[in-house]
Amino acid sequence: MEPDHPPGDRGPLIGAENGGFALAAAFADGTPQAVCRIGQEFRAWDLTAQTPAHPPFLAEAVLRDGAMAAAGWGATMVFAAVVESDGAGGRVRVWDAATGAPCGPDIETADNWITAITLAEIDGTLLAAIADGDHGIQIFDTATGQPCTRRTVDIGLPLVNALAMGTVGGQAVVAAGDESGRILFREIPSLCRFGGPAQAHDGQITALAFGSGSTGGWLASVGTEAVAGGKRPVFARFWVPGKSGRRLRPQAAPIRLPGPAGSIALSGVAGQMEAVTVHGHQAIRWDVRNGEPVSAPLGGGHERVCAVGVATVAGQTMAVSATYGKATIRTWDIPDCAPARHPVTCRPLVRDDISKPVYPGAPQSLAQHRSRHTRSASRGDRKGR
Repeated sequence: MEPDHPPGDRGPLIGAENGGFALAAAFADGTPQAVCRIGQEFRAWDLTAQTPAHPPFLAEAVLRDGAMAAAGWGATMVFAAVVESDGAGGRVRVWDAATGAPCGPDIETADNWITAITLAEIDGTLLAAIADGDHGIQIFDTATGQPCTRRTVDIGLPLVNALAMGTVGGQAVVAAGDESGRILFREIPSLCRFGGPAQAHDGQITALAFGSGSTGGWLASVGTEAVAGGKRPVFARFWVPGKSGRRLRPQAAPIRLPGPAGSIALSGVAGQMEAVTVHGHQAIRWDVRNGEPVSAPLGGGHERVCAVGVATVAGQTMAVSATYGKATIRTWDIPDCAPARHPVTCRPLVRDDISKPVYPGAPQSLAQHRSRHTRSASRGDRKGR
């Protein structure tokens, strides 16, 4: 996917090391993406290429510990989060991650805490389902901010911590996962119960997602489970709900995750079911069938660039950047703005073994490291001739 930049601008010198904190994942037009945050700026990242999918957008007043969600909407991604409110009620805002513009007015919800949000396109309309401590579950049209249902569902206890919208047996439903590990389906738009609750985990469910596979509509769930030794690790499980919504049929072996996950996305990619989980502020792609990561995690932090220089190696112009604290030096091809690679080994030209950190206001340090770095690349180029 080509980044969306103005003519003549190839984009910023940025790679996965500057992804920021991953918050929510989704598949946009079949491409796995994650919304990441640095400060008040949010950006959608292409997890296949590990490059920005779009320029960053400013999302002010977002509650960092509040519920968040992402979804594919056509070829782009949309992102929802709880935002600060002047009144007693809660507010949810939905952004187009490509343009940074709100998809509609803020959604006014409950006077109490919002426990879960999900987004999905149902019958051509982008809907938001929201669970809160006052009104239970409500469904809204994101374009108008108005409820799509005439009733709300009182959740009671246990609380709902995860929502997903999709189709079961031809019926549009919202799936609600609660603290006891159960999943209950409700019809859209009536919110009437669709079957009985199904047990998915023996502990709290933290994320749900619908996806499509060769055997029909899949549902992914993330929750805690008890194992020997008294520990409660987190597992992702993959199901096909029965047509009546009363049973969950396992479709793949569970995947033990490295930690709690607040977001999961699921889709068929190139004939394979693939999932993306977000935990520890990192987004990880998984091959569902073999239970292994597809690529390195994205996100978890960001490097602070403190100095930049330019060098020419074997006729190739490169930008050289040094980071503060971690003392990492990176190089970038100009004008491609892609990470530079060694002319012989094709490995990225990165130095992360600098013994002395590079601090702001120290251009001499950058010049010295840059000189050693580029001389090494030049020697490799001569050897390859």
